[in-house]
Amino acid sequence: GSRLTTGGEQANAWVMYARAMGALGRTAEARQYIDRAMKVIDPSHPAKHEATCLAAALSSLHDTLGAVRILSAYSPREDVHFQLHLKRDPGLRWIKGSRWEAALFVADPKKIQ
Repeated sequence: GSRLTTGGEQANAWVMYARAMGALGRTAEARQYIDRAMKVIDPSHPAKHEATCLAAALSSLHDTLGAVRILSAYSPREDVHFQLHLKRDPGLRWIKGSRWEAALFVADPKKIQ
């Protein structure tokens, strides 16, 4: 195969494949793509899109705890762009009303500079 991207961008491509495979019910393949993505990023310090895309993929496989772990590893949590992903991405809608809502959401990201 050829490599068109590296690092986080490559991880995002793997995650998109994972979400597609998960939607088709091909969970084993989806998990393999997630594993590939995790190998090309630093999961202890993910970039915002790595964190949010991986979380959406993990939660699509019913791995909510894994999703919360990767989201919790992102810093700064107050980042407005990150908060918008948490609140608006369809793959992350489960956060609102969940037991993790208070830990992940910032009350009003518009107030953050």
